[in-house]
Amino acid sequence: MELPIYFISDVHLMLNDTAEERQKRKSLYRFLNYVRTTRGTLFFVGDLFDFYFEYRDMIPKAYFDFYNKAYQLKKAGVNLRFITGNLSITAFLYEVNGSSNCSHFLHIQSGDTD
Repeated sequence: MELPIYFISDVHLMLNDTAEERQKRKSLYRFLNYVRTTRGTLFFVGDLFDFYFEYRDMIPKAYFDFYNKAYQLKKAGVNLRFITGNLSITAFLYEVNGSSNCSHFLHIQSGDTD
């Protein structure tokens, strides 16, 4: 694991193109651009997407900008780690570097499943 280490959680990227969503992404991408300059390791700690279905051969158009940012981070040498959250339907992130082992996943489940 490379230093510095960053953690971000509960981003809840939405499919809707609203002013609030655009502002959220602008703030997120400002942070990701900073991380890219420092390299290190970035943990996405649950609930990156508010709603997501796993498609083997495509990604939702609304999330393309995020995947592009993740790809830029990976190319710059940032170590990306993803932890699924309670709203995460899938533990598979689109292959940002051309191989299915580009990231490591850990699913943490709390006891509130009843």
